[in-house]
Amino acid sequence: MAGPEWDVVVVGSGAAGLCAALEAHDAGARVLVLESQEEPGGSSRISGGMMLAAGTPLQRRHGIDDTADAFYHDYLMHTQWKVLPGAARRIADESASSIAWLESMGVEFYDFLSDAGYDGVPRTHSAVGRGAGVIEPLLERVAERGIEIRCGRRVTSLASDGERVVGVETPEETVRARQVVLATGGFGANPDLVRELIPATRKAGDWLWYIGAEGAQGDALELVERIGVPIIGHGRGVVMTTPGFTTAAFEGYLPGWMVLVNSRGLRFCDESLPYGLMDGLVREQGDEAWVVFDDAAKTAAVPGGPAAYRLQIPSLPGRPSPNWDSDIIDAQVAAGRVARADTLEELARAVGLPADTLAGSVARYNALVSSGDDADFGKRTEFLRPIQTGPFYAAHMRLATVCLTSVGPAVDRDARVLGASGPVEGLLAAGECTGGTLGDRYVGTGNSWINCVVYGRVAGRTAAAATVG
Repeated sequence: MAGPEWDVVVVGSGAAGLCAALEAHDAGARVLVLESQEEPGGSSRISGGMMLAAGTPLQRRHGIDDTADAFYHDYLMHTQWKVLPGAARRIADESASSIAWLESMGVEFYDFLSDAGYDGVPRTHSAVGRGAGVIEPLLERVAERGIEIRCGRRVTSLASDGERVVGVETPEETVRARQVVLATGGFGANPDLVRELIPATRKAGDWLWYIGAEGAQGDALELVERIGVPIIGHGRGVVMTTPGFTTAAFEGYLPGWMVLVNSRGLRFCDESLPYGLMDGLVREQGDEAWVVFDDAAKTAAVPGGPAAYRLQIPSLPGRPSPNWDSDIIDAQVAAGRVARADTLEELARAVGLPADTLAGSVARYNALVSSGDDADFGKRTEFLRPIQTGPFYAAHMRLATVCLTSVGPAVDRDARVLGASGPVEGLLAAGECTGGTLGDRYVGTGNSWINCVVYGRVAGRTAAAATVG
C-alpha cells in the first residue's frame, strides 16, 4: 500500500482551518487544505472579526489589568462549568499569544476594546476589515508558503485503517494523510439540523435564518458519527432574537429603549443585554418574547437619535438599527407584523397577551424610569424611557437568527478528537465543528473567533508533531 500523500490534510478553510494549515506547515509538515465551497474563507470571512483575549499589549496600553487566569475563571463561571475545562484553559492561556500571532501574519486590530457586557473587563479585540481583515492576510500567508487549497472538494467520509484515520474521501478523490484536521465549521446553513440539534429554534418557523456561509452544513457531524465518535453540546449555539421583518437584517444587541415581556406579559430582563445573554434569557421564557414601546420611542428611532446600543463596534460607528427605525416600524405596521393600538389594553388583545399583566408591567417600568434606577433588572439610565405616549406598539420576537452552532465531537487540550475510549488516532478538530468548547452561555463577543484561532493553531501543531521527525 502506498504511503500517505500528505502529512496533514485540513478540511475547511475558515479561521480554524487556515490557522491549522499555517501552524502545521511552519512546523515542517506537508499540508493540503480541502474546501467544500468554490471560495475559501467560510463564515469567518463574512463575520465581524472580533475575538476575546486576556493579557494583551492592547489591554495594557489602555490601562487594563487582565490575565489568562481571570479569563479562565470568567469562562467557567459564565458557562456554569458546562464546557470542557481543559479546552477553556487552553483558550484562555493562548488567547493573547494568538492575537500576537495574527498580527505577525499581517492582521491589524483597532486601538479599541469592547466590554461586551459580561464581566466588566474589556476583552473584545476587533480586526480592521472585520472577518475579511483576518482571512485575507491568512490566505496571503498560505499562498506565500505554497500551501495548496483545493476548493469545491467536499469530504464525504473519513478513510480509516482499523481504528486509525488515514485520510479522507471526496467524490473526486481519496487523499491519504498521516493526520486529518476537521475544521468544517458549524451547521447553521442546514435548517433541518438546526431544528434537530437546537430545539429552541423550532418556534422560529420560516423566520429561521443563518448569518454565515452556505458551506456550514454540519459535515463534521456526519463524518465522525460514521466512525462511532460521540457528539456533545446538544442544544448549544447562539441564536439572536428577531422580529422576523426580513431574514437579512439582524442585530446582536436590541435597542436599549425597548421593553421585552414574556407570554404572561411580564418583563424579564435588561433589554440592552448582549445577544449571548439574551439568547438564554429568551429560551427560559419559552423561546419567544414580545417587544413593547410607545409612539415617542418610535418617533425618536432615527439615525442620530437617542442612545440605542450598549456595545459600540469601531467598524460600525453610529449604525442605524436594521429593524427598529421609525420608517421601518411604520412599514411593518402596514404589513401586519407590528401591532398598533391606542391603549395598552387594546394592544395586549391584539398580540394575545394578558391585558392586566401587561398594563401592570408597563406601570412598574414607568415608575422605575421616573426614579432613574431600573431596580428590577439594572438597565442603564441612558436607555430608560417611559411607555406613555400613544399609540402603543408591540411585535412578536423569536429565536430565529442563527449566529453559530456548538454541537460536535469533544476534543482534548491538544485538539485530538475524543472517541468513547479516548483520542481517535490520526483525527483532530478545531473551531465551530467541535462540541464542549462553548457553553450554554456565550462568554462574550469574540468567544467563537478566539476558539477557532487558538484551537486551529493547536490542531496544526499537534498534527505536525505527530508526523514530523
